[in-house]
Amino acid sequence: MTPGASSRLLDILDVTAPYATTAANHAIAQDYSDILDATVKETAHTAEASPAGPLIHPAHMAIEISRALPQDPVIIRDGGAVCLWHMAYNTTRSSDMHWCQNFGHLDMGIPLAIGAQLAVGDSRRVVVISGDLAFQFHISELETAVRKNLPIVFIVGCDYAWGLEVKVYNHAFGNEAPYTEARWGDQVRFDKIAEGYGAYGEFVERREDIVPAVQRALASGRPAVVQIPIDPEINATEVPGFEEFATWYGDKGYS
Repeated sequence: MTPGASSRLLDILDVTAPYATTAANHAIAQDYSDILDATVKETAHTAEASPAGPLIHPAHMAIEISRALPQDPVIIRDGGAVCLWHMAYNTTRSSDMHWCQNFGHLDMGIPLAIGAQLAVGDSRRVVVISGDLAFQFHISELETAVRKNLPIVFIVGCDYAWGLEVKVYNHAFGNEAPYTEARWGDQVRFDKIAEGYGAYGEFVERREDIVPAVQRALASGRPAVVQIPIDPEINATEVPGFEEFATWYGDKGYS
């Protein structure tokens, strides 16, 4: 089973598990649990096979995030390539995952997270996994999260680019094609922007620092932004499941 298929199975089984109410359904739920455990192990093993480098591999980012999250968080994905990497390598079990990929999905992560945290109150944590481009659209809503005292954790994978658009350029014009404003400077610091709004900020450049940084963000009890620079070439050119993702947009594909 491919990593993407494994994680999609994980998403489906976690969302359906709460509806197992009869004795027969409880037996099915136990089978689901066994499948989930095997899926988590397979996904983690596949992530570990990804090469390490000076920059954080997006698969490693996803697996480390999973190790840091609490039980059954509300997970909201926002963006393109970062979301596909997280979908492929996430091992966190959650009964509520949201990615609005087919409906003008970019930029909805912060507002959706605010609504989700207001809905669940103190009973669960809300975590956003976002690409840096998507995060910038409504970054001013961090002020709302601070003003409402909502302890949402925003984890931003930064390739400093329109990651999927780089992939589209590759498909259309070849790997050596120039990118028309598809990339920007790496001086952008979302953790510092978050602090300016009164939120908590972390900046992580090493894989081994991801778990403690996310845990500190969760423990802060405040809106928090964890910025994680990732390898831009791998993020854009090795996107897991890109060919299938492109079919979600109809016969013309994603272009």
